[in-house]
Amino acid sequence: MEQYKDNYIEESLELLSELEKALLLLEITPNDPELIQEVFRALHTIKGNSSMFGFAIVADFTHYLESVYEYIRNGQLKITKPILNITLAAVDHLFTLVKHPDDHNQVLSETHLALNAKMDSLLKELNVNPAETGSQFLSASQNAELSSKLKTYVIHFAPHQNIFYNGTNPLTLLAELQALGNCQIVCNTADVPLLENIEPTYCYTTWDITLQTEAELEAIQKIFVFVTGQCTLDITIVQPEAQQDNLQVRGSELTAPDPFATAAFEKVIGSDKSNVISSIRVPSEKLDTLMSLVSELITLQAKLGTLAEQNPQSELLGVSESFEKILTRLRDNAFSLCLVPVKTMLTPFNRLVRDLAGELNKQIEFVTEGTDTELDKNIIEGLSDPLMHLLRNSIDHGIEDEQTRVSLGKRKQGRILFKAYCAGTNVYIEIQDDGKGIDPEKIKAKAIEKGLIAKDEALTEAEIFNLIFLPGFSTAERISTISGRGVGMDVVKRKIESIRGQIKISSVVNRGTTITIKLPITVSIIDGLLVQVSGAPFVIPLSSVERCLEAPAVQQISRFNKVLILDGQQVPYIDLAEEFGGSPADDRSREVVLAYFEEKRIAFMVDSVLGKFQAVLKPLGLLYQTIQNISGATILGDGNIALVLDTNKVAEQYLQRKRSAHVS
Repeated sequence: MEQYKDNYIEESLELLSELEKALLLLEITPNDPELIQEVFRALHTIKGNSSMFGFAIVADFTHYLESVYEYIRNGQLKITKPILNITLAAVDHLFTLVKHPDDHNQVLSETHLALNAKMDSLLKELNVNPAETGSQFLSASQNAELSSKLKTYVIHFAPHQNIFYNGTNPLTLLAELQALGNCQIVCNTADVPLLENIEPTYCYTTWDITLQTEAELEAIQKIFVFVTGQCTLDITIVQPEAQQDNLQVRGSELTAPDPFATAAFEKVIGSDKSNVISSIRVPSEKLDTLMSLVSELITLQAKLGTLAEQNPQSELLGVSESFEKILTRLRDNAFSLCLVPVKTMLTPFNRLVRDLAGELNKQIEFVTEGTDTELDKNIIEGLSDPLMHLLRNSIDHGIEDEQTRVSLGKRKQGRILFKAYCAGTNVYIEIQDDGKGIDPEKIKAKAIEKGLIAKDEALTEAEIFNLIFLPGFSTAERISTISGRGVGMDVVKRKIESIRGQIKISSVVNRGTTITIKLPITVSIIDGLLVQVSGAPFVIPLSSVERCLEAPAVQQISRFNKVLILDGQQVPYIDLAEEFGGSPADDRSREVVLAYFEEKRIAFMVDSVLGKFQAVLKPLGLLYQTIQNISGATILGDGNIALVLDTNKVAEQYLQRKRSAHVS
């Protein structure tokens, strides 16, 4: 029973997310009948599922909301902002009730009663009695008009006996059909065996349904999409002129004209036991296990490759190469299973912009682009909080009030653009606003005041904006419940870096601010460059490497100011042996790895480059979490451990030390 309860909670939370999304869209297009139908259907399904599993409080509360949207669906009520506000508050309450269906504390009870009272009050203002159904108030002409739009479907639904095995409850499908319109259902029990022959886990019943609805065939097919191949399903459309004469329901038996004897019927779906299920729902824990197993296989493949090199037998080399090819395909397929569209996390952001803009009395348009861009689900989960904080800052600090915007010649309505796109092996997310922007001189003055930089220190605009990410740094002139306490942007940066991302700010005063987040597509497995520093192996992520070259090929290396001359340009370099307290080798035998840091070239001096390596990232553990320039570890083919460098952190710490020395 616990498994079915978990399935109920998971499905209900998905329905509530879709419901919230539809409500936010309904605010933009309040007369869209498809959105209204989607809201009603979600409420009806949640009510049916909750009632079936015995969660009466959720069922009763949802039924109350469903009654309101029955009025809206029948044209007796119009969508208004107060109705949407109460509905969204009710959805928040339902989220809590569904997550904790057995927890009926005093706070929940008070919220429950308060929302019911608000809805009662609102409906009384609109002269509507929530106890009545909307159809009772339709005039004869309205009923005639409505009937002319209705289609009648005859449906025969015969689940296979083992349909319960995958957690499917046929009654929920019937409840979804009822949500589409006027539905008559006849249960056929002729195949139920005698009690002593019944197998309790089998389904013996079938159903015949007549459905009058405005919905198209696709809406009905969608209800049965997850049981395709696990049932016999016939759907027949009755033509309007034949509806009254040719369809009868007699007692417990549904009869209809022979579809081959009259043109009044059109057969659309036949009994097809060979239908293939196009998609299945998989718990995220199983995907995590799959990725973990693929990671272990990659480690084994590295060991096999090392053995093949040490024992160069033709058979062993052939097996190693074939295993590597198959594993590469398996890895790519496993990666694709774990990729999730960015749009799956947008509903809370839409809600945040709506609610916070209303609280601050601002008009803000939230626009999205490239939301089909896919990311690893673990990255999506780690991004939610940082993006939420960045959006709050844009709404609170970025977008001006209406009066200020008008005085600057801007539109009254502010605009925030959420944009996602792929470039190479990375995904970029941008948050752009057309607000007041950030003044770099103000940032620099505040940093000098706090002693973070020297007064005469020359910084680029990008370096000045990076000061915003220092702990406790804030230029807010007021402290509010939303922002301004100097806590947040450093946390945002740390969380983004924890998923191997980078963040950058660009801004123009009175024109707006753009925050760009650069992310890897996945975090568990990376292509890296295996290097040796003072006898120890390290891995540098290949995505940040431009090229490698031997030290003698460099025109000039200056150990005094740590620069080298490459392609006629000065490039700063970091000697990793010195950085990690090792003994640097002779420059004539060393190699240089050229990489990028904040869109500038920077070089890393290593003892030798061993080659390309596919690294499975492993966490360092609690004792080593303070080591910021190491992002993880990996196991080599010979069983040794190699640390994975975070080249951005290495460069950042190096530059901070130089800056601190300059200030002192």
